Amino acid sequence: MVKANKTWTVPAKNLVAGQTIKAIQTDKAGNASTETSIVITDGTPPNAPIINPVSDVDTQITGTGEVEATLTVTFEDNSTKTAVVQNDGTWTVPANNLVAGQTIKATQTDAAGNVSETASIAVTDGTPPSAPVVNPVNGRYAIKGTAEPESTVTVTFPDGSTLTTITDADGKWVVRNPGLEDGDILKVKATDAAGNESEEVTVIVDGKSPEAPIIDQITDSDTKISGKGEVGAIVVVILPYNNKHRTTVDDNGIWTLSISEPLAAGKKVLAKLIDVAGNNSNITQTTVIAQFSYCTELWEKLDFPQLLSLNNDATNDSWNLLDLQEYCTECTKKMKKNKVIIYDRYGSIVFEQKNYMFDGQTFTGKETDGETLPAGTYFYVVEVEGQTPKTGFIHIIKQ
Repeated sequence: MVKANKTWTVPAKNLVAGQTIKAIQTDKAGNASTETSIVITDGTPPNAPIINPVSDVDTQITGTGEVEATLTVTFEDNSTKTAVVQNDGTWTVPANNLVAGQTIKATQTDAAGNVSETASIAVTDGTPPSAPVVNPVNGRYAIKGTAEPESTVTVTFPDGSTLTTITDADGKWVVRNPGLEDGDILKVKATDAAGNESEEVTVIVDGKSPEAPIIDQITDSDTKISGKGEVGAIVVVILPYNNKHRTTVDDNGIWTLSISEPLAAGKKVLAKLIDVAGNNSNITQTTVIAQFSYCTELWEKLDFPQLLSLNNDATNDSWNLLDLQEYCTECTKKMKKNKVIIYDRYGSIVFEQKNYMFDGQTFTGKETDGETLPAGTYFYVVEVEGQTPKTGFIHIIKQ
C-alpha cells in the first residue's frame, strides 16, 4: 500500500546482484500502471584478501583474492602498490627493502567499488646471521667468539658431539673445551631467533706450544731487552723480584722491551711465549753480564780479512770490516769511535782513517791521498776505545 507520503516498502531476502525487480501499482478503481523494473546492483564487499607469509628477503608480496578485484597493498611508509587478481585468484606486487617487524596491509576492491576489510601481516626475519667469529682454539682453554646478539651458537666437535650456547647482548659466546688435540677440526654456526642459520665456520685447533723465545745477550748497561719468537705471540718477560712485563713479537719475529734502568750483572731474566691460541712455551732464562766483560770477549773474537784483490770483480775490492762495525755499534758509547792505520813494509803510514766503516771511506788499495799502492804485504792496526789494538797483515794482489 502506498503511503500518504507516496512511499512504499515490501520485505525482501536472498537478493542477488544482477537480478531484475519489477513493480506495478493498481488504484482503487482497479486501474493498473505501466510496469517498471530495476536491476539489483552489487553492494556486498569482498572478503579481506589473503596475504601469503612475507620475509625481509622477499622481493614480491603474493596472496589470493576475488577474481578481477583490484588489490591494494600498503607498506610501512604508507606507500602503495596495486594489482588485479588473476583468473586463478592469485595476485602479486613487487617489494624491496622490507624490514623484519614491519606490517604489510592489503584490501581488495571489486568491480562495483565495494572495498573489503583490511588484511595485515608482519614481515618475518628471513635474513641469515653472519657467520660467527671464533677466537683461536687450543687444546685446553674455553672456546670463545662473537656472533649475532641473542643467537644460538652450535659447536660441533670431531666426534660429532655438539655444544650450544646463546650469545649475550654484545654477541659474545663461550663453550667449554672438552680436551681437544692439535689439528682437530671444529665446525661452528649461528642460528637466529627466527631459525635462520649462518654459514658454517671451520676451525683447526692449535694445540702445539710455541718454541721457547730467544733472549739476546743482556749487559749491565742495557735499557732494552730484545729477542726472537713466534710472530704475533705475547712475550712475558720476568725481571728480578718477579717483576713481569709483556710485549708482542712483531711481523719480523723480533720483540723488544724497554726498561727504566739497567739490570745489575748476575741478575736473571726469564721469558716465555703465549701464542695467539693461548699455548704457553717453555721458559728461557739468561743472566745479565757485565758490559766490559762482554765487549772484551766480543773484541777478542773479531777476525779481519787478510786479502785485498784489486781486479774490479766486486769481490775483496774493498777492506770491509763488518765485525768492527758491529762491535762499535754494540759496545762503544760513541758508535763511530775507532781508527784504522795501514803501514807499508818500511813502517810508513800509507792509510789512516777514523770512524772506519761509518763515514763512507774504506781501504781500497790506495793511500790516504788517493795514490794506488803496489801489490804486496802491508801491516794494519785497528784501535777502539778501551781495548788492546788488533794487528795483522793484509795482502794486496792484482790480477
